[in-house]
Amino acid sequence: PGNMFVPVDLLRPILGELQKTGSTVQSHRPWLGVTSNAKDGKVQILRVTKNSPAESAGLTAGDVVLEVDGSRVTTLESFYKKVWDHRQPDAEIRLTVQQADGGEVRSVALKAEDRLLMLRKPATI
Repeated sequence: PGNMFVPVDLLRPILGELQKTGSTVQSHRPWLGVTSNAKDGKVQILRVTKNSPAESAGLTAGDVVLEVDGSRVTTLESFYKKVWDHRQPDAEIRLTVQQADGGEVRSVALKAEDRLLMLRKPATI
């Protein structure tokens, strides 16, 4: 019995790195601090985390993300793939957003943060 199964073929190439550092380079991804949803071809921000890059850039719940680094996004998959295309977790990412309720369209630059540094960890780690 178990609650997590990892295909051996996926584990073998990263096992040494996991044992040495506890994570992989690929798991360090940009974090913006938004919770979003896609509906009718639009990616809408549902919540902005306090003290996050998104809050610092002035994003608010209800804003619609139109582009990431100049590329149109219409699904959550396309949104996150464009954000995670950045190899450095603290990369600058440019979003084109339409303010809530169909307001002004503006471009904002966010300095992302390392997603792994933002996760809550048990006190023993």
